Order: sequence, then structure tokens, then C-alpha cells
Amino acid sequence: FMEHLGSSPGAPVGVLGSIENNVLELEGVLAYPDGREKIHFMVKGTLGQEEDLGRTLAQEILDAGGREVLSELHLW
Repeated sequence: FMEHLGSSPGAPVGVLGSIENNVLELEGVLAYPDGREKIHFMVKGTLGQEEDLGRTLAQEILDAGGREVLSELHLW
């Protein structure tokens, strides 16, 4: 996720992963440091799809305005 998001270290992003019954769930967030806005998405898939899920999650966040947030914060 972090690699595909393409942000620099210190960017206000986070990701949480959980596994239940061989299903991997990833939740990702990108937020302004002051909390005024955040972009949040969740993806699910089977174990073994970690790379694809991370890429998909990053792309969802970027497409939902993440590029603009990172650019405004001079982190992309």
C-alpha cells in the first residue's frame, strides 16, 4: 500500500490489515494533519493477493483526491 501510494516518509497515511477465514481485509486512510479531511477505503481479498490489494487500495485513495492532498502537503 505505502509503496504504491508513492508518498514520502512522514505522510499522514495509515493502513491496517486483518485476516479472518483466509480473507485479508486492508483499510487505508490519508488525512490532512489538522484532521479537516480524510480519505478512507477498505478492500478485501483472499490470502496471496496482498500486493494486488495494496495496489488497489492505494489507487482508490489516489483517485478519490489523494493526489491533491499529497501534492498540497508537498509529499508527492
